[in-house]
Amino acid sequence: KKVDFMRLFLFVQGALLAFAMGATQASAVTVEPDPVTAIAGLTVVGHENPNGNCPSGVGKCWLLTGTSKQLTLTAATGYSFQLSSFEYLFTSGGNPELELFYNGSATSAISLTGNNGVTNIWSAGPSPALTSLVFKDTGNGNVRLGSVDITVIPPIPLPAAGLGLIGAVAMLLGFKARRRTA
Repeated sequence: KKVDFMRLFLFVQGALLAFAMGATQASAVTVEPDPVTAIAGLTVVGHENPNGNCPSGVGKCWLLTGTSKQLTLTAATGYSFQLSSFEYLFTSGGNPELELFYNGSATSAISLTGNNGVTNIWSAGPSPALTSLVFKDTGNGNVRLGSVDITVIPPIPLPAAGLGLIGAVAMLLGFKARRRTA
């Protein structure tokens, strides 16, 4: 029985590529202050509010007051993330704002609005890929930020990219050789 080495090679190459890519799939996570859990590829810096009065009645949340107390999420080199939703609560006015960044450049700023004493939920579906975001209050108010839902996107490792290139070249050579024999 004749063995088609080209098909065998492409099958093995595809399996290796699928294995390498499977290790880098995006993961949806919820960033919460109690406790702040380690999330691969993401740095979380914020001022925790220990006094309660948080969105959805959760025990702890982040406190946004002026520029000194804010929440910053920053992706590690090569990583990015998408913002899905978050909840916030006005307790004494303020002017909360969300700044979105990609590779160090601000892409947009979103002013948050809502009623005092009511949990507000922002959800606009997944944002474009971000490398940083900053929640802050540009006014003189008091805003509490609850859970933040994001999807962390890890970098594609170089070995997976190399396997993809080798497989593409092998496939083109295989088609060329098949065309000559036909």
